[in-house]
Amino acid sequence: MTKATSTPTRVAHTRSGASKKTPIKSEKRTRTPKSSPCRENDDLDIVALTNSKLYSICMDGCDDVKANSDDFLGFLFHGATNNISTSTVGMYGEIKLSSLLTICNTMVEYGLDDKSVVLDLGSGRGVPNFVFSANAHPFSSIGIEKCPMAYLNSINNMCTVLNRDVVKSRDFGKNEIVKSEETDTFETVTPKRRIKTEEDYSVYTQLEDPYMECDTAAETPDLTYAPEVFTPMVDVTNVLDELKHQPTTHGLAFVNEDITAYDNFDGVTHFYSFDVAMEKPLINNMVYQFMNTKTAWLFASFVGDLITNFDLKDCFIAAKIFCKMYISGESRICFVYVKNNWREIKQNADYSILKKLYTTKKEKLTTDGYLHTGSININQWNEPQSAIDVIKLSKLSLYSQYLWYLKKMHKMTRPRITRSSSESYYGYSAKRRNDLCNERDALVEKIANTTDRNVLNRYRQELKSHISSHFKKVGTYPG
Repeated sequence: MTKATSTPTRVAHTRSGASKKTPIKSEKRTRTPKSSPCRENDDLDIVALTNSKLYSICMDGCDDVKANSDDFLGFLFHGATNNISTSTVGMYGEIKLSSLLTICNTMVEYGLDDKSVVLDLGSGRGVPNFVFSANAHPFSSIGIEKCPMAYLNSINNMCTVLNRDVVKSRDFGKNEIVKSEETDTFETVTPKRRIKTEEDYSVYTQLEDPYMECDTAAETPDLTYAPEVFTPMVDVTNVLDELKHQPTTHGLAFVNEDITAYDNFDGVTHFYSFDVAMEKPLINNMVYQFMNTKTAWLFASFVGDLITNFDLKDCFIAAKIFCKMYISGESRICFVYVKNNWREIKQNADYSILKKLYTTKKEKLTTDGYLHTGSININQWNEPQSAIDVIKLSKLSLYSQYLWYLKKMHKMTRPRITRSSSESYYGYSAKRRNDLCNERDALVEKIANTTDRNVLNRYRQELKSHISSHFKKVGTYPG
């Protein structure tokens, strides 16, 4: 006969004096771990959110005052996002709009047109890119920013512009608004013709006895009801399909990445950087990237000794532009460096960019950002791997860009799971993924802090080899 075992209990006395037995929790009890949400379902939620937002804008118009404003650049200098334009988290400050317009005009003098691509190194919240795009109308205006807070701000501004494009694509606000006439007198405005009867002074109203409110025979005789207009609901599928083929008005794109991670920016024609507070090794690397970019011929920088102290070769200073900083009012000088053979470079670049964009194989849309192809994407936010990919991102449809930036916003505002802490990640362990991330970041950091040429070249070769070995070859942006 076996002895029955019972669960140990603890006796507790209630206020009334009655005893109450509660089971004691066993120390060996294990809690079933909660299953982490599937990335696939997570991305499907983002797609559903994108569809909902775009359909709401198409049906109801845009309630955002910034999106409805006729001033394309006005929203950049108003509101809460404007107050953090100067911070201590990677952003030194910004240049005033008037100074940026002067820089833009100088760029236009040296070949900035609808076949050109402008790149802002350290783009912050994207103000220079918006200014260049609105005034010079280049083929594409792209920015690279490492600071997450500044990049989120640029995404917010980008979504404002996309909202406006969606509204325009649906012909909201197409009809002209009737404007009232102003007068300094208090006289009643009368028709130009001679008033013959008192009826010309009359105003018909709908005021009635409340007891006869429902009696149509007692209403004002001259009152007529406007015919009811039935507006059928547009099928959501048709609306979204239309937006999937609707291009954006401005070719803008922003990337959250370290500048040093790129060896060159082939496809870009004009460089711009507010590099006043940048470290010397980083400026030296930007000069190297400018010289190594075959399609670029102009570099607008705020460092005046790039030719003498940073080995910028075969260039001349085309202009010195006196600028004022936004908010602080500090004085700065923008030096516009132009390559000696810039006209020849422009002819080759115009043809080269179009060839790379329209003759290459179309990138495949990946819903999760990762494909099991024998290699993984190890940069922090799965950004485009080359300048051409960033340019392609700027030329995608309204729907694709909206989906792309909502994904970025979602990944950067939710709990940090980009470098996954789960046991496996599409066949790769979290430890392996983190090790690759750390290796890549260490190489980027060495390049950004090394001044010796031979050592720099060695580190750059190591970074190229590392990227070619571990970056996946399928683009992560919608296409």
